[in-house]
Amino acid sequence: MPYDICENSIFLKQRQKSDLNEQFQELATALNSNYSQNGIDACIYLSGSLARQEASALISSNGQATLYSDIDLVIIPTKSYEDHEIVVNTARWLCDMFPAIKSTAQIIPFNTVTYAESAFARDIALKQDFPLYSTLSPIYLGSKRVNKRDCFEAIIHQISGYILNWERLIRTNNKSDIFRGDLQYHYIKLVLECLRSQFFNDGDFVTGYFDVYHQRYDPRLTSLIKPEEIEQFIKSRELFGYVEAPQLDIIPFIQKSLTRLIGLPVSEFSHIHEIYSAHTKLKEISKDVIHCYPLVMSLVIFGLDKPLKDRLELSNLATNIIEEMDKANIGTTLKEELKELCELFKSNNELIMERIFNCLRSFQKEYLNHLADRNSGVTSQQSSLGLTV
Repeated sequence: MPYDICENSIFLKQRQKSDLNEQFQELATALNSNYSQNGIDACIYLSGSLARQEASALISSNGQATLYSDIDLVIIPTKSYEDHEIVVNTARWLCDMFPAIKSTAQIIPFNTVTYAESAFARDIALKQDFPLYSTLSPIYLGSKRVNKRDCFEAIIHQISGYILNWERLIRTNNKSDIFRGDLQYHYIKLVLECLRSQFFNDGDFVTGYFDVYHQRYDPRLTSLIKPEEIEQFIKSRELFGYVEAPQLDIIPFIQKSLTRLIGLPVSEFSHIHEIYSAHTKLKEISKDVIHCYPLVMSLVIFGLDKPLKDRLELSNLATNIIEEMDKANIGTTLKEELKELCELFKSNNELIMERIFNCLRSFQKEYLNHLADRNSGVTSQQSSLGLTV
């Protein structure tokens, strides 16, 4: 066992931690055997909560713990194995072998991994000395930090999954979905990510939810939520199905969480003109998809509970961002959907939100593709070679 996946889990009992580590060891061994028996030249690392050693469990009525954290894998193959069937189908294979788990796998070309960035790179760096499988020379990313941009993107990612996909989350438990099928678990993760993302300064050193617990009396958090509620959210994530999470008025909470990240004090989370002004400044930074989608989604969130006049003011700015966006690297279908989205934003019809969400989902999918390339280092590596991206 390379390390204890529950070392930073706060509320799991020792026996439950042992059970989760045994379950993880079994699947890690199976994964290693599958790759070694097929002679795959690659490294496999963990990312996400297991890389941060804060596993969560699904707790049965008799207290038995089943690993509930996603098995988020980062696979770094040599070029000849990038399209190998074993590599491409790793997450599906793992879920077939262990039906109780959920897994994702991101494949990063070997020659781009040193360019990796954001929280994605930070999580890999945490366990760069402990690959689950490796036939390659050690890969060292150094110490990776996150900044305000990364935190803003992290919140937008969780918000998008919760707001745009809530009906699908209720209807399906498809493991191939981008977002977990359990709406309640996603709600908990959304809240915790909003809290964790308040720590974006160089000296914060907040990595996981366990750090949020230890910082629960910090004014940046108490301006959003009570310390005892923070404790309850962390406990409900770790002991999922056994401990209930507090029920927040989620839209104002999300708005408050975003406010500092767009450069305003939390007290101004409902001040429409300040919100408009902050987004206007931010939109001048870049015109690419990665920058524009979070801004548009943020404006949608700030407008959700506003009077029609204010919502239209924010929608007009969102339209302006989309119209000015660099669309050179997006497909014709999405261009048409973005055109429709702009028309919907300009409408004063309050009964079209689902159509707006449909267009935003397409926008989100394109954004995630661009984000994956940037975070995995593909975009930066191409730029360093003078290639068009």
